[in-house]
Parts: sequence; C-alpha cells; structure tokens
Amino acid sequence: DKIEKMQVSEESRSRYHEGMSADFLKKRLKKESGQVYFEYQRKGKDGGCRWYSNQVHLLSGSQDVFRILILIRDIDDKRREDERKKQKLEEALREARKANHAKSDFISRMSHDIRTPINAILGMSDIASSNLNNPHKLEDCLEKIGISTRYLLSMISDILDMSCIESGKLMIVEKKFNLHTL
Repeated sequence: DKIEKMQVSEESRSRYHEGMSADFLKKRLKKESGQVYFEYQRKGKDGGCRWYSNQVHLLSGSQDVFRILILIRDIDDKRREDERKKQKLEEALREARKANHAKSDFISRMSHDIRTPINAILGMSDIASSNLNNPHKLEDCLEKIGISTRYLLSMISDILDMSCIESGKLMIVEKKFNLHTL
C-alpha cells in the first residue's frame, strides 16, 4: 500500500484503489464475465507520470477465496498518440467548420450579387415587351440587358476561376499588360 501511494499519481489514486479493492473486484469480476479493466497514471523515478492499464482476470473463485491474474501494461505511448490524433481531429473539425462558414457566407453574398443582374434582365425584358412600338425605349432596355448579362457572365467566370484556383487547375501566366486599359 505504501509503495502504491508513492507510485500511483494523486489524480489516479482513488480510481486505482477502487479498481483494486477486494470488494470491488469480487462484484465486478462476477458481473463482467471474469474481467475488469481500468487505466491510471503512475509516477516514474524522474517524477513524470505515465499511463498504465490493469486487466484483472478471474482464474477461479469461491465465496471467500478468489484467484486472479493481474496484467499491468504501460500504455503511455498509445495514450499520448491517441491524444495527438484527437487534437488533430479537433483541429480538422475546427477548420472544416470555418471553411463551411466561409462557404455559406460566400453563397449568401453571391446569391444576392447574382439576383441583382438577373432581376435587371427580367425587368428590362418585361419593359421591352410592353414597349415594342417604342424603338428608343426598346434600345435602352436591350442595352441594359446586355450590360447586366455581361456583368453576370463576368461574375460567373470569376467564380469558376476561384474554383480552378482551389483545385490547382488554373495556370498562372506572367505577361506584360497595360494597367490603365485593365
């Protein structure tokens, strides 16, 4: 008992004593098909803690006498690796949520930006249809339809370009251009 108190970490001490108490083992070994498993931390000679597991197997038992086998295993490397994997998964989940939020925000903004020229095209089409005998009004409507259509097409091209950039399919070409014209 004195050795256990020195070796088992304070955080794990109550769990360890509960798991290794005779009364607890008798009850649990009967209920759980002759096996009990628990994990705890022990202090090493260097003062650091390592994770261990105890697996207790019932070999034979009567009312008062139990024969058990205790398998003690150092699981520290596995626990630490599991913790690293868990942290990576949590980070990936945060990044996925962040990307999903950005995508939702993008779609929300784009749906508004796309509706504006479409509404202009539909509105100008209706006005043009009701003014077929007025060439000046008809020409004005067709010009506005053309402007809205080109704007919508350029926006869709930009979206497709962004998709190509994300997938690595867009090639970057360096060449001279006139900034003023652009």
